[in-house]
Amino acid sequence: MLLLTTVPEDDVLIDSIRFGVRGYVKETDAPALIAKAVSAVGAGEIWAERRVLEKTISRHMLIPEMISSHVPNLQPSPAVKWTCSTWC
Repeated sequence: MLLLTTVPEDDVLIDSIRFGVRGYVKETDAPALIAKAVSAVGAGEIWAERRVLEKTISRHMLIPEMISSHVPNLQPSPAVKWTCSTWC
């Protein structure tokens, strides 16, 4: 689903993405840009500004500060050492 909007507010766009909208365009966008968005969403891609996607992701990640405010006495987990496998 592609959302056509006038002046998008980030919170509205983020909620729309969370509920299944795959992209959005503004009514003032050029017809060629709207056509690209329709094609992209039709092909299964997401059409959104990077800053909106970053906000969408960061709001819904399990950020320790957010978790600790909901779970009293939560202790930080020990540092984890990551190693690189064959894909690095």
